[in-house]
Formats: sequence, C-alpha cells, structure tokens
Amino acid sequence: MEKKSTTLRICDYCQRVKSWLWSGKRLKDGSKVYLDEQGRRWSGKRCAECEKQRVQTAIRFNSFDRTAITEKLEREGYKIIHFSNPMLVEKDGKTTQVNLHKARVEKDHIALEKPLDQNDSPCLLVFTSSRIFTKEELANLSLQTS
Repeated sequence: MEKKSTTLRICDYCQRVKSWLWSGKRLKDGSKVYLDEQGRRWSGKRCAECEKQRVQTAIRFNSFDRTAITEKLEREGYKIIHFSNPMLVEKDGKTTQVNLHKARVEKDHIALEKPLDQNDSPCLLVFTSSRIFTKEELANLSLQTS
C-alpha cells in the first residue's frame, strides 16, 4: 500500500483549488480513488461538489429538458461551457453562471420548485405545463418529435 498524500488540485469545472487526497484505494480498473477534505470522492477532474451538482442536474432535467434549454440559450447567442446547475455559459467573451429553476404558472402567479437565492442572477426558468388535446385538436397541430 502506498503512502497517503495530500495535494491541492484545481477543479476543471468550478476552477477552485480543492484538497486532493489519495484514499489508498483503487478501482477495478487500477485507477486511484481521491477524496476531498470531507471524504467525498473526486470524479476525474471534477471535485465532489461539482460532481454532486452534475448528478442532481441530470436527475432534475431529463434529455428533453436539456435539449430545449441548450437550444434556447444557443439561439440567444450563448455558448454552453458545461451543463450543470448553475450552468456555465459564455456570450460576447464573457463567462456567466446561469441558475436553473423549474417553474409553473398557477392562476395569476409563477410558482417555483424552490425559492430563488439572492445571488441567482441571471436565472433561467424552465416551465412545465400540461394540456389535454382531443383527436381533432391534435390533427390541427404541427407536432415535432426529438
């Protein structure tokens, strides 16, 4: 068994310097398992916090949602650097974080999945809605599948 050593590493996603401690364990493929100071596992070049955000975003926003969000931002001139929550986007040479929030319309107001944080700027509201259509109404619609 090799000696445990603590070093610092820059997360490729959040660009923050984090501790990077080899746990003394190896995966089946032989790669070493690295942890942060709280014992959470690094995922490649992504720190434990960024990996947790990535997984939560993947659970909350399915591929249909991600495609719609990505296409909307790209139509408005943004380049997506990475899709997590918050998203990291670039426009006109400026990199910005965009917070994602699920929302729905209830009578005369917008209901959010969770309250906005004061630091949420800018944010993208992803609306969910449902509507029942008759066969006749469906026949008159132009529908696309992705």
